[in-house]
Amino acid sequence: MSKPHQSVVRNQGYTRAAVSHIERHNERKNENYSNIDVDLTQTCNNVYFKNSDSTYLGAFDKMVQDDEISTRGLKLNNEGTKPESNIVAEMIFDVNTEYFEMHHEQHGYASAHEFANAFYYDAYQMAVKEVGDEKYILSAVMHADERNKGLSEELGRDVFHYHLHVTYIPVVQKEIFWTKRCKDLALVGTVKEVINQVNHSKKWESEKEVGEDGKERLVYSYSKLQDRYHDHMKAAGYSGFERGKEKSTAKHLSVLEYKAKMRQAELDDKISKLELADMEKDEVQTEIGNLRDERNSLRAETDLLQFEKEQLETEVAPLRELQKLKIETEKIKTPPKPSFGTNVKIPYEDLLKLKKMANTYIANRDEIKNLRTRTADVEKRETAATDKEKKLNAREKNLVGKETALAEAADIKADRDRLQSHSQWQSGAMAERDVKISVQSEKLTEAYDAIAHIVKAARLLKYAGNNLAEYKNENLTEKQYAMLDALANYGVRLATKNNFQSQAEEMRKFVSLASNIEDEMKILVPHLYPKQLTSYEKLLQKREQQNSKNENQPPTKPLQKSRSYSRDDR
Repeated sequence: MSKPHQSVVRNQGYTRAAVSHIERHNERKNENYSNIDVDLTQTCNNVYFKNSDSTYLGAFDKMVQDDEISTRGLKLNNEGTKPESNIVAEMIFDVNTEYFEMHHEQHGYASAHEFANAFYYDAYQMAVKEVGDEKYILSAVMHADERNKGLSEELGRDVFHYHLHVTYIPVVQKEIFWTKRCKDLALVGTVKEVINQVNHSKKWESEKEVGEDGKERLVYSYSKLQDRYHDHMKAAGYSGFERGKEKSTAKHLSVLEYKAKMRQAELDDKISKLELADMEKDEVQTEIGNLRDERNSLRAETDLLQFEKEQLETEVAPLRELQKLKIETEKIKTPPKPSFGTNVKIPYEDLLKLKKMANTYIANRDEIKNLRTRTADVEKRETAATDKEKKLNAREKNLVGKETALAEAADIKADRDRLQSHSQWQSGAMAERDVKISVQSEKLTEAYDAIAHIVKAARLLKYAGNNLAEYKNENLTEKQYAMLDALANYGVRLATKNNFQSQAEEMRKFVSLASNIEDEMKILVPHLYPKQLTSYEKLLQKREQQNSKNENQPPTKPLQKSRSYSRDDR
C-alpha cells in the first residue's frame, strides 16, 4: 500500500455498432458478466450524475433529428445510411482503489464511497467542460459494484473499485461557407452557417508546440487531457495522488522504451477489442439462455399438442361410423328428375341408409361441430409451433458464428495476458536499466570532473599564476608544451561529444595522450612529427640508398664460377 496513487483518464471513441455494447456494460443491462468481480447485488451503490432517458443511440438519433447535432461530412456505411466513424465516445476517470480507502478520513468523509462520490462529482464537472455542453453527455455513472479482490483479501473485507464512466457525443463547431453555386457572388467564401458536427478525430486532434530547444514537436491531446485532469482535481482540493504515466509522450525515448510503448499501445488495442468481445460474450450467453428457455417451452407446448391430438383421435373414433355412412351415401345414385310433379322414387335400401345417416348426424351434430373447431385449432397451433421451431433453428445457426467469435475472443484474452506479462517484465527491466544508467551517469560525471582537474593541474606546468609559480616548468620542450595543449583540447572534445558541457567549459579555459592526443599534437606542431613511412616506402628508400652507395664504389671483377668435374671427364 506504499505505491504512489495515480489519477488516470482514458478516452475512447466508438462506432455505431459498438455503442450498444458499452451501454449494456455501463448501465448494467447484462444479466451475466465475464468479469467475475462485478457484484450485481451492489449495483444499487452506483451513482448517476446524469441518467439517460432512453438508449444511447435513441438519444443520439433524436438530437440529429432535432438539428442539435449534425453528421454531415462523416464517412457512411456501404448502404450510405449510417455513419461508420466514431459517433460516441467515453471518458473513464480513475484513481487507485486504495486511494479512497486511505484518504477519506483525511478529506473529511466517513467512508470511501462518500469520498469517491464527491471526488468524481468534481471530475464530472471537468468532463462537462471538456465535452462543451452537458446536453451532449448521454450518461455519467460512477461504478461502485466491482470488487477489488487483491485489496479485499489484504484488508479482510470487501473493497470496491470506484471509477467514473462519462459517455458523450464528440461535437465540434464547423463553419460552412458559401460556394460558387451561390447566386449572390458577393457571399462566396463567407460563412453560411455554423453546425455542431459530430467528429471524434477533430475533437481530440493533437497539437504542435515549440519546446525549450526551439524545435517543434507533436503533443498528443490525450496527454494534455491527463494534465488537465490532474490539475483540475488538485485545484479542487484533493491531494495524495500523482499524474498518471499511462501513454506518456516523453521525448528522447530509448529503443527499449519505444518498444515498450508500442507494445503498450498494442496491448491497449487488444484490451479494447477484448472488452467488446466480453460484452458480446455476455450478450451471447444471455441469448443462449433465452433460446434454451424458448426451446424447452416449445417442447412442452409440442408435447401438449401431441397429447391433445391423441385425445382428439380417441374422441373422433366413435364417429368413424358416420364417416363410413357418408361414404356409402355418396354411392347412392341420384334418381332422374321426374317429368311431372316433385316426388322422387329411390330404392328402399338407399332410403334406410339416408335415414340412418340423418339420425346419426342429428344425434352428434353439436359434437361434430366442436370436433371440427378443435381440429382447426390444433392444426393452427401445430403450424405456429413449426414456424417457431424454424425461427429457433435460424437463431441457432447465427449462434454458431457468435461462438466462433467467442473462441477468437479467448485467443485475444490469451494474447492480452501474454502481453501484460511481457509488459511487466519490460517495466522491471526498464526500471533496472534506469538505476544502472543513473549509477553510470554519476560515475561518468565523476570521471569527467577528474579529467578536468587533471587538465587544470597539468596546465600549471605551462601557465602557473603568481601564487602557483613554483609549479611552472621553464625547461619544457616545445613538444612537451604541445602535449599539454593537446591534452586540454582532447578533454574538451571528449566532454563536448558526451554532453558534459560544464566540464568542457572548465577545460576550454586552459586550451586533447593516447593516439587521439598525439593526433592533436601533430596538428599543432607538425614539424616535430616527421611523416611515418609505410613498410613499402621504407623498402624503396633502402634500395635507393643501396643503389646510391653502389654508384660511389669502383666496379669489381666478377667472380668466375668454379667448374665441377665428372667421372667421364677424367
